[in-house]
Amino acid sequence: MNKMKLKKRDSNKFWKVLSEKKVFEFKNRFSVSIQKVKLPDGRIINDYHHMEFAESAVIVARTDKSNILFSRQYLHGPDAISFVLPGGKIENNEKPLVAAKRELLEETGYVSNKWKFLGDFVLHINYGCGRVHFYFADDVKKTAPPKSGDLEEMEILQLSEQQIIKALKKGNILCLASISALMLGKVFISKGELC
Repeated sequence: MNKMKLKKRDSNKFWKVLSEKKVFEFKNRFSVSIQKVKLPDGRIINDYHHMEFAESAVIVARTDKSNILFSRQYLHGPDAISFVLPGGKIENNEKPLVAAKRELLEETGYVSNKWKFLGDFVLHINYGCGRVHFYFADDVKKTAPPKSGDLEEMEILQLSEQQIIKALKKGNILCLASISALMLGKVFISKGELC
């Protein structure tokens, strides 16, 4: 887990984990632990729940016509059809950019030679969960059919900015990671800092 670099005077703000018991684990994907932690003021919390998810990558992939690649698919978690940006789990010892390139190819059949890192963030600020790495891939080209191997049936779409805004307004983009990636990409585009 990455800890933000704090000034020396802030080092006493970290909680100390006194003990930890894993209560559930789905290997290489998800785990839940109960920790006993000591707070900076000396209080002891005996049952702090900590969750960890595998790290993942999400990609804003732009075509030469300035459309963004999405899949339209059923998502069992929310029990709904949604537009989703390409992305997925980072495998053990895999670099985030390597994972992003692999996921883009597997899920969409597209590749790019122009990549920009948009940042990485945690999913849930209180429980930790996983870290998501966001990337922008410009001028993507289709080189193969999708081979994601996922359970979902996916329809690969190219959406214009207007179509994306309409989908957001109608609630057709449910994934917060996709929405965050779009916003990060828009910030970099507006500042002229992309590819």
